[in-house]
Amino acid sequence: MKAILESLRIDEILEYMSYGKLLLIVFLISIVIVYLIQRFFGEYKWGKYMPGLLMLIYGIVSLFLVDFSREDFINQAGLVNFVIGFFGGFSAILFALILGVYNKPVEEKKKRYIKKSEEERE
Repeated sequence: MKAILESLRIDEILEYMSYGKLLLIVFLISIVIVYLIQRFFGEYKWGKYMPGLLMLIYGIVSLFLVDFSREDFINQAGLVNFVIGFFGGFSAILFALILGVYNKPVEEKKKRYIKKSEEERE
C-alpha cells in the first residue's frame, strides 16, 4: 500500500493544491451558513440568498481592485479573492436554490371524477 501511495506522489500534489483546499473549505462553510440561516429564519425566504450575494459582491469588487497593468498580476491576492468569493457565492446561491426546491410545500392534486352514464357503468 505504501508503494502505491509513493507511486501516486500524493504529497507532491497536495503541495500545489493549497488554493484548492482553501476553495473547498470556503464552499463547505458557505453551505453550512446558508443551511443555518434557512433553519433559523425559515419564514424569510430571501435570507438564505444573502450570504451568496455578499460573497459574489466581494469577489467582483476584489476583481476590480486587481492591477492588470503589472506583470505579476496573477500573483496578487485580489485574483485569488475573486475566484474564492465568486465561486463560493455561486455555490451558496445554488445550494439555497436547492433548499428552496426541497422545502417547497407539496400540494395535493384534486381528484377528477368523470360522470359516467348508466349505460357505461354496466
